[in-house]
Amino acid sequence: MSKELTSNRQGWANIAFYLIFALFACHEMDAIAAHEWRLLPLINMLEDKVAQVVFILGHIPIFSGLLLLAEHQNRTIKTRSRAAFAVVCGIHSLAHYALSGHELYEFQAPVETVTVHGAGAMGFIYLLLTKSLQQQE
Repeated sequence: MSKELTSNRQGWANIAFYLIFALFACHEMDAIAAHEWRLLPLINMLEDKVAQVVFILGHIPIFSGLLLLAEHQNRTIKTRSRAAFAVVCGIHSLAHYALSGHELYEFQAPVETVTVHGAGAMGFIYLLLTKSLQQQE
């Protein structure tokens, strides 16, 4: 396979990863409006205002760690971290689908559909792109 095509596929994989990240970040903003902490084990046992603060502040180390790993200088760490996040977004999408009938589930289309399920679908596309890149090496 030509070096140009490989470079182009890597570019598309990078775009896919950044779309996953953007969709997930937007979902987490929507998650505050939808009181997602009420569905999460342990956090849902806290008083609602406290749980909201824990939920919001808990995303600081999550996003910081994700950015650190996804842009790591070590190629292996970077590649595996991005792939793991893509898989997590797929699982997260399935969890939302499974919980959609729950009485405390407040997410609504189209925002949920675009952000949650879009991140899951884009995660799948990212994995396909990176798999094709690995096969070329």
